[in-house]
Amino acid sequence: MWTTTVAVGDYWVSKGGPVSSRVCCRRCGGVLRLGHGGEVCDLCARQQTVAELLPEGFFTADRMRAALAGYDFAAVFRSVRRATGFSQERLGEFIELSQSRVSLVELSKHRLRDIAIVARVASQFGIPPELLGFVAGAATVGAAGSSDSQEVDLMLRREFFAVVTGITMGLDSVPLDLDRLAGLLPANAATELPRRIGSADVAAIEQLTAAFRQGQFSRGGGLYRDAVVAQFRSVLALRDVACAPPVRAQLLVATADLGGVAGWANYDSELHGEARRLWVAALEVARQSEHPAAVDQTAHLLSQMTHQALHLRQPEDGLRLVQLGHGTVAGGAHPVSAYTASNLAYKQAWCHAMRGDVAASDRALGQSIELVAAAEPIAAEPWTAHVNHAELVAQQGHTHFTLAAANGKPQHAARAVPLLQEAVREFGPAYARSRAVNLPGLSGAHAIAGDLEAAVHVGTQAVTEITALSAPRALERLRTLDTVLQPHDAEASVADLREQIRGALTAA
Repeated sequence: MWTTTVAVGDYWVSKGGPVSSRVCCRRCGGVLRLGHGGEVCDLCARQQTVAELLPEGFFTADRMRAALAGYDFAAVFRSVRRATGFSQERLGEFIELSQSRVSLVELSKHRLRDIAIVARVASQFGIPPELLGFVAGAATVGAAGSSDSQEVDLMLRREFFAVVTGITMGLDSVPLDLDRLAGLLPANAATELPRRIGSADVAAIEQLTAAFRQGQFSRGGGLYRDAVVAQFRSVLALRDVACAPPVRAQLLVATADLGGVAGWANYDSELHGEARRLWVAALEVARQSEHPAAVDQTAHLLSQMTHQALHLRQPEDGLRLVQLGHGTVAGGAHPVSAYTASNLAYKQAWCHAMRGDVAASDRALGQSIELVAAAEPIAAEPWTAHVNHAELVAQQGHTHFTLAAANGKPQHAARAVPLLQEAVREFGPAYARSRAVNLPGLSGAHAIAGDLEAAVHVGTQAVTEITALSAPRALERLRTLDTVLQPHDAEASVADLREQIRGALTAA
């Protein structure tokens, strides 16, 4: 039972009983000054962390998760101040930032990039480290005393996300040693580095990258993997050679693009750890470039990593990478092309489709279509030059097929069929791999829609065309088709097709 309290001088005191908790410090129990606005005394307030003042589960709410995933500290600071009643100056005292800097962060005019500051904010606020993409005790690339095997382990799932997040968000303290990482890659015979590089040298690298990229589209990455990886290592060594600043910016973009192609060649070959190492190196090189296209390239590399996560049936990981991509686009110093933004939205739709979330998938796919429809006719960057009408309808069709495979509903398969038919019809010989990898989806969509005759006809084509590629990754599409066909195994033609698929998988 509460007792009466009266004011005596600067303090509240009890009248005939203990002091009411309403006028005592919530933390130490000491009596508060008259007119004190908070629930803790000044001494305890100075000793508190912000985390003690926030309600339980504050950072695990969906809105805060999204803000932290994108390193949107503007939203975080504003939400924390609303919850605590702090002024910008008071909040700044806790995290050792000036009031003016807190204000700039809240206005999205300044991004927190220094890992030491991010760590201090996370500690004071009590932010679970995994919400920022970091894991306690994670290995670091090129750390003193690390072995090659430790650096290989870095590319495993948890450490991979820590490094990718750090690079993408521009955290300068991420200790990525490109020279050491390059030492793990196969190389051409040692050659003497030039003393200076000019724009013609960079153009030659760009032409070589374009040839490797086109070769992968037509035949698959396995045929070119060793050559493109060795070339990437050689070009990576040029980044410290003397050149004019504009040439250096373009050189770094060209190097990162070559690294992205090398990563895809390994991904195409089902060498996922190697692919990740190459993509991480490409990300770091892109970050070092001040070229306007570097932001677009970073988003594209994250999109490639999302593709791999989905191939490995890890849609949650894919969504994390897409979120980093969206953060890159939103916070970049330069705009990205509509094709790159559209591709990120498509990957997001694919992630949701794999999870069976129809509404979220449809929303993201609609955004992807709208972005391309509103695109101005400008020259595409080299890494998105392949995005044509066939590619766009293939993306839409594959998303609908993925939904159909996830929930078995014929209406999604019926939406996929005409889109995938159009895509495989339009992909020419230069995009034989793109055509081949979309055939299993078309076959599976026919099966789910109930047209087994068409499913068998297209599925037979899929086996023939995929086994002719140098792209082991494409075989995974046949495994998915085999699963979709399984309920129809009583049909002799379907059973025969499944036997062909198993034969192709065994031979590989």
